[in-house]
Amino acid sequence: LKLLMAVGVAASIAAALALTHLVGPTQALRTGATLASKPITRSLLSRRGRLGEPAPGLEGRHPELVAFGRRSAKIANRKGAKDALKTKLYTKIGKQVADAVKNGGSDPETNVKLAAIMKQAQTANVPKDIIKRNIEKGASGKANYEQLTYEAYGAGGVGFVIECMTDNPTMAQRDVKQALKKTNGKWAETGSVSFNFAKRGVIRIPADQAEEDQVFEVALDAGADDVVTEDEYIKVLTEVEDFHTVQSALTEAGIAVLGDECGLEMVPTALIDVGEEDGDVNDQILERLLEVEDVDAVYSTM
Repeated sequence: LKLLMAVGVAASIAAALALTHLVGPTQALRTGATLASKPITRSLLSRRGRLGEPAPGLEGRHPELVAFGRRSAKIANRKGAKDALKTKLYTKIGKQVADAVKNGGSDPETNVKLAAIMKQAQTANVPKDIIKRNIEKGASGKANYEQLTYEAYGAGGVGFVIECMTDNPTMAQRDVKQALKKTNGKWAETGSVSFNFAKRGVIRIPADQAEEDQVFEVALDAGADDVVTEDEYIKVLTEVEDFHTVQSALTEAGIAVLGDECGLEMVPTALIDVGEEDGDVNDQILERLLEVEDVDAVYSTM
């Protein structure tokens, strides 16, 4: 029986590999073949060659490797979108400053939480007037923010995690639900989507402004978990507690870190490949959610 099972597994693997060779990894996933597909990390470079290049001996036999995150990058690169996302980040940090000051005082030397947020604000180049305004708001006792996380489903089974920091939870939930309704998204129960994500430190470096080998060596020496090469970025992933240490090490090594595109994020543990039509629907959901005033960040499995 064990021998028959082993033969069956081997046959399934062989069929999946043959399917990948014929139609490529993306189409194979759509046909239901059980194939593991992941971003190109340093650990895979020795087998696959550099990004966009086939491994030695495989020239002309495999389609271009799929780089995940392209749909999100497409949205971020649209005219005005980067400025909008930057404004979201500044607003989020401002609210965190106000909340930290209200609960722990305005002196970073005695308020550890505020000190950490101020360091993040400095890295992200948050304007000083935003920091000053929110310190004053926190000191006045008027900052009554609550951190909320909502979950939703989009087209093709794609999941969304939506982070809000608001002083009006009822209005925030209402606005998020309306945004989903207008774009055919579906409200999800707590925990039904978020289990597919893990909180990680994410550091982005322009791929055309850094040497991949240097980034890899500095990041891993400083305690990073992984280095992923994408279309435009070299992305360094860390545990939450190692984020600032790794970011500082990269900066001190002269590596051009994008301060306003780094931070703690909900990183999907698995990505869902969808067709163009479902992808467009999910783009609309993402964009509409980011238009909600109290929404600070949106993460998806696409």
